[in-house]
Amino acid sequence: MDKIKPKLELLTEAEIEKIHQCSLNILEQVGVIFKEAQALELFRHHGIRVEGETVYLSAAAVEKALATIPQSFTLRGRDPGKSVVIGAGEPVLAPGSGAVFIQDTAEGRRKGTRADYIKLVKLVHTSPLLQVNGGGLVTVSDVEERLQHVFMLLTLLKYTDKPLLGFTLGREAARDSIYLAQLAFGEKSENIILGVANAVTPLLYDATMIEGIREFVLNNQPICIASCSMAGSTSPVTLAGSLACVNAELLAGMVFTQLLKPGAPVIYGNTSAITDMKTMTLAIGAVETAMINLAASQLAKYYHIPFRSGGSLSDAKEVDVQAGYESMLNLATSVFDGASFVLQATGILESFMTLSYDKFIIDEEIGMMLRRYGKGFQLGEEDLAFELIKERGAGGHFLDAEHTMHHFRREFFDPQVSNRQPYEIWRRNPITAVNKAGEIWRKRLTDYEAPRLDKGCQEAINKYIEQKYGRLTIDALC
Repeated sequence: MDKIKPKLELLTEAEIEKIHQCSLNILEQVGVIFKEAQALELFRHHGIRVEGETVYLSAAAVEKALATIPQSFTLRGRDPGKSVVIGAGEPVLAPGSGAVFIQDTAEGRRKGTRADYIKLVKLVHTSPLLQVNGGGLVTVSDVEERLQHVFMLLTLLKYTDKPLLGFTLGREAARDSIYLAQLAFGEKSENIILGVANAVTPLLYDATMIEGIREFVLNNQPICIASCSMAGSTSPVTLAGSLACVNAELLAGMVFTQLLKPGAPVIYGNTSAITDMKTMTLAIGAVETAMINLAASQLAKYYHIPFRSGGSLSDAKEVDVQAGYESMLNLATSVFDGASFVLQATGILESFMTLSYDKFIIDEEIGMMLRRYGKGFQLGEEDLAFELIKERGAGGHFLDAEHTMHHFRREFFDPQVSNRQPYEIWRRNPITAVNKAGEIWRKRLTDYEAPRLDKGCQEAINKYIEQKYGRLTIDALC
């Protein structure tokens, strides 16, 4: 059946190849720093030139690695019905991550806590839009630093059965992520927790991220190699130069994964933005952010590997019109540029610093609107409705037609936040979108029901945590 669907492209094939060739020149002539002896030895073992901590990659080495990266893979959920395929053509969405502060209309902006992290995991679990849960949703200021990743992992295992995001900041955090997930899923399970490792722009991988990448790859878990450069400060100010530089460091990271284990599932993750030259701050809500992500998506397609994009990104300080238009532009670009995996899809404000409960719900609505938009519309005979138009004729109406009753739920998106009431009705209870969003997330938390965690799994998890971190249990922490 014929269908109309939107699609976005920014670069021609010749332009993509031009950026690719510049990246190869960077890899061969400038190199990428890997600040870990074991990684440097791995490159040397495979005949790759290493001088000091700098690795120089040939075009042949890059091509060989790209050939072994799978074009798609399944990330499993504890509930098998919630498993997702990354790289299958439809974007898989995950929540905001890495925020330090939490915001809502009642309490304003404040540091995140354990209670906030638990609430966010529950909201993601009940989300009609988000398919992957976890990661560093918000920093938990009331948990000591060495236990923060443990608390987050236990919260995920207790409160969700969706596919999981783990932690890659060093060997121990990565090992805990994988082992705890395996206790919940079954020993030695593959593709059950996704790691996200970030390069240090420009052109550097530090030891903690290298360790995290190694643990995920060698334990048969997928990894996203990501970069978030600031054009004008940590990468060239020109978008072309920034793309070439970031692309080079991502290619180097992907080569590393394939030297560790050929065929390891990897996601290409470029979520770079620009530097605001007036304030010298990161500007993730900028129009150029969307342009960079769109071009990076085309590079990932050129390499035939899954792509991770940014989401509802905004530099706004509260949930206002700026938050709306910046988030819509960035999420729309991510959804329609063919991204395989979209992180930061809900809640982000203040250039990654803050996560808003109210914006979380509004961004869900934006995402659901875009999902409907992306489905396009069908052009079958029933959809064209010629016979009905002929029957009703000029000057007629279609409200009572059986065709209307049969199709309107499929054809029209039903918003939960947007208000479409006539003004005279609305003025009796003039609720704003932010107020409505607040009502929705609070009701979601009230109605939340936890998924079942097998008693034997819970006992095994408690034993592991007690042996490694002292007398702590999943219920004591969460």
